[in-house]
Amino acid sequence: MADINRDGFLDIITANQSYDDVSVLLGQADFGFGPALSFAADDAPAAVVVQDINGDNFPDLIVANSDLEHVSVRLGTGTDALFGAETRFSVGTGVSPFGMVGADVDGNGNLDIITANTNANTVSVLPGNNDATFEPSQLFFAGSDPRKVVVADVNDDGVPDLVTANGFSANVSVLLGEGDGTLQPHSTFLWATAPVMWQCRTSTAMISPISSRSPKGGLQCYSTANP
Repeated sequence: MADINRDGFLDIITANQSYDDVSVLLGQADFGFGPALSFAADDAPAAVVVQDINGDNFPDLIVANSDLEHVSVRLGTGTDALFGAETRFSVGTGVSPFGMVGADVDGNGNLDIITANTNANTVSVLPGNNDATFEPSQLFFAGSDPRKVVVADVNDDGVPDLVTANGFSANVSVLLGEGDGTLQPHSTFLWATAPVMWQCRTSTAMISPISSRSPKGGLQCYSTANP
């Protein structure tokens, strides 16, 4: 959720994998939502991130297209149209981006895009330039079939790390960050069943746990699992 039109009300944004589009439901003063507004995406959008990637204070839309090899970006316009035309950025040859998160993983103050690539067993890091462009992606091996990815400081060294949920291998992978956007080889931690939907938190983040494990340090992960 995010305040797309900056009216003070949270809006709902969904990636609609079967319909190749993204929906925005604008929040209203009565805690309801307006009708869905549709924005075309590419093949099978699996994840969406809403953040300002060019420093103009308008929320921008980043979509991971799981049947292709790229993420697509629509810049916020600050008008009733909400977003501009789509621009594509490759996440790597032959990969399917499924999970995605935006964070500054190289410490330069710019938003970077990180995707979990299911078919390639990798994560991609696209360093941001703060002008709505990204540097070429860097690929790092994760566990088998990574579906989700989060960024957190797992080992309390002040550097962002990555954690992936690996759909068919019943484990999560931890890739420790070096502080410059590169990552150490991954370590895996077993779950009882394959994680499907999950979140991680530090002591300051509040979520409702389904089940919990702590792969390393003070980070706790919460997951629903395959039956």
